[in-house]
Amino acid sequence: MVVNILGVPYSIREVPCITKEAIRLGQVDHTRQEILLDAGLAEQRKQVVLWHEIFHCIFYALGYDDEEQTVQSLASSINQILKDNPKLITFS
Repeated sequence: MVVNILGVPYSIREVPCITKEAIRLGQVDHTRQEILLDAGLAEQRKQVVLWHEIFHCIFYALGYDDEEQTVQSLASSINQILKDNPKLITFS
């Protein structure tokens, strides 16, 4: 799957292990334009982690510092808003 983030295509891949050096549920590589997600995550958790990584991409593209707490807060919030308001995406 590919997601376009502010004009930059990022491939999304699920992998069995992000890294053995630290516990990570997801990771973005801006050079490779790739988002990695832990394949073992439950679907709901995977959605939050994907939003988390997407926010890292947005902040990177806009030149902002991407503090983990801010990124995680936005990811959890937007995921919950979309879950609670499924018609929001198809607003017409």
